[in-house]
Amino acid sequence: MPSSTHPPSARIPLIRAAAAAAAAVGAIYLACWAGTRVPGLTVSHMFLALFSADSNSTAGLVKGIGWAAVFGAFGAAAIAFFYNSFAFLAPRAR
Repeated sequence: MPSSTHPPSARIPLIRAAAAAAAAVGAIYLACWAGTRVPGLTVSHMFLALFSADSNSTAGLVKGIGWAAVFGAFGAAAIAFFYNSFAFLAPRAR
């Protein structure tokens, strides 16, 4: 039996979280880009402008997905890192 008074802490795997967020944000970018191509659909996709100035070309699509994935991965990695860093705030076992 372990002698630690701390319960096993649920940690977020940093690499897995970064990869999942990179894929999700990249997929959202692709969906928004595809939405701008639907005739008659007059919605503004400002999400595209966050990651690429040129969202009207295939090169802009590739660049936008790449940057969306990079920033998604960075955001998730930062969240996982700080979540794991604050594990000492978890309630202690009695």
